[in-house]
Amino acid sequence: MENRATPRAEARSIRDDALVFLAIAAFAFLLRYVHLLQARSVPLFDAVIMDGLSYSSWADRIVAGDWVGDRVFYQAPLYPYFLAVVKLAVGNDLWRIRLVQIAIGSLACGILFLAGRAFFSRGVGILAGVLLALYPPAIFFDGLIQKANLGLLWTVLLLWALARARFVLAGIALALLMLTREETVLLVFVLAAWALFAPRERPLPQRARQLLGFAAGLAVVLTPVVWRNHAVGGGFVLTTSQAGSNFYIGNNAQADGTYVPLVPGRQNTEYERKDAFDLAERDLGRKLTPSEVSSYWFGKARAWITSHPIAWTRLMATKFALLVNAYELPDYEDMYFYERSCALLRGLDAVWNFGVLVPIAAAGLVLTWARRRELLVLYLVLGTLASGVVLFYVFARYRYPLVPVLVLFAAAGIAAGASLVRARRGAVLLPAIVALGVAAAVSNWPLRRKDDQLAASLSNAAAVLASKKEDGRAVDLYLESLRVQPDAPEVLGNLGLALMRLQRVDEAIAAFRHAADLRPTDWRAWMRLAAALDQTGRVDDATPCIVRALELDAQNTLDSALLLVRQGSGRDLVALDILAAAEAKVGRFEDAVATATRALESRPATGQEALAAKIRERLDLYRRGEALR
Repeated sequence: MENRATPRAEARSIRDDALVFLAIAAFAFLLRYVHLLQARSVPLFDAVIMDGLSYSSWADRIVAGDWVGDRVFYQAPLYPYFLAVVKLAVGNDLWRIRLVQIAIGSLACGILFLAGRAFFSRGVGILAGVLLALYPPAIFFDGLIQKANLGLLWTVLLLWALARARFVLAGIALALLMLTREETVLLVFVLAAWALFAPRERPLPQRARQLLGFAAGLAVVLTPVVWRNHAVGGGFVLTTSQAGSNFYIGNNAQADGTYVPLVPGRQNTEYERKDAFDLAERDLGRKLTPSEVSSYWFGKARAWITSHPIAWTRLMATKFALLVNAYELPDYEDMYFYERSCALLRGLDAVWNFGVLVPIAAAGLVLTWARRRELLVLYLVLGTLASGVVLFYVFARYRYPLVPVLVLFAAAGIAAGASLVRARRGAVLLPAIVALGVAAAVSNWPLRRKDDQLAASLSNAAAVLASKKEDGRAVDLYLESLRVQPDAPEVLGNLGLALMRLQRVDEAIAAFRHAADLRPTDWRAWMRLAAALDQTGRVDDATPCIVRALELDAQNTLDSALLLVRQGSGRDLVALDILAAAEAKVGRFEDAVATATRALESRPATGQEALAAKIRERLDLYRRGEALR
């Protein structure tokens, strides 16, 4: 009888778990769907920007047939490939892509329930799944065209595999996580050591099999990536080649704990990759492989750390404070900016945020300490993930993989605390209450305000509107951004471009001039100012601006002028004037003569007679083999 009852009970337990899993996932999906409906009113919602745009463009190339690529991965590759598969399945519609992502995020909440059940109990698992479903940054990240959503799935899958001692699956999940978040490679060594040494009650052959299973799981996923990187670039690159430059970005004299680009104003991913290579090769005086570039930046960072140990220690303390702080440090899409339009996100964030999660998780760590041997792997995962962020630099989405581990401890702490209260053993709670209070004070220390990134968010939203030819609304947002942060060269430059398209040229000139004053070494600011002055016939004022742009960066000025000429169907007098000057500056005098002649053959627009006359003078200069001075 007992033998027949046991399989029946197990089947009932599996059925019950499946129902709970589906209920949690459905609840999470409903919350995320409501958020998407509310987020539609945010200008950023219908566009992809910065890293998201890079991932989307990469996915489009894959969809077009470029599955292998032609260079070593610089960014983590899994999300763009995932995005490509989703686009092939549902099309290029952002709404449908977001629906797929919130479905994945909802499943992750269900998987965390399974992990919590395996580590602690069914009650703890249910609470953990519900807490993650309600967690505002989780809802927010699931709706972004960003890799945080996919990273969460692999993190909770890894936790469940570790809880069930499924080492092959753990290796597969970790490899997928590494291809989404590169710094998680640190977990390879930590989990390998745990698999071999931590469960001492198991015989050594069994522990060796665990380690081999873990290694096999890693190899299944990573071997094709290593082979592919070797085939296109030579050398051994496990996942990506940006580790060195990222480590330097987080550890140098200018580092502040967050992202500071290698070259000011060049935060774009492609700029970052190009700058990492160009700066390293210029310094060493030779072409470098991707691995050599990474090693170069690691070396620069180590040199600064060893020569400035006190400054580096202070920097690490700053990064740790940012890591545990309640403030969700944004990258380019700011949760707090979305909260202005999303009531669900705003309401949940008021009561359930990182500043609440960390203290409750700290109390949970204390209350579950008696089971520290069984839970050792959770401590190891939490500590390693935290170290990986602090060693590099901090963003909200970079610390996001810590959240499911913290949620497990928070759920366990709530369950244990409630049990002690019911048993009237409140005195036992004192250490946990102390831990909660200390963690609450640390994590809620006012390091940043919620509107710290408002100016950048308004500017990003304005850029999206400008790309949709809604320049009037874009100008309004740029001006609002400048009211929050007046001296922002990038915003002033973009405001000037929008004003130019609205034919508000005098206002554009003022914006460009202010940008050039704020950042006098920016060739773009001078070139834009020159173009605006040229367009109003103030040619004598424009000339020194052209010369300044060419002195700062002749090649980029030339490339930009070429783009302007193409966009203007090849007959824009202003663009042709700047292009001819740039060609002469780099020694291409025959091209400069041809371009200036082409400009003179064009019919000048009203008010451009002075510019045409000046181009005629400059043509004589180019014919003599002289550049503009």
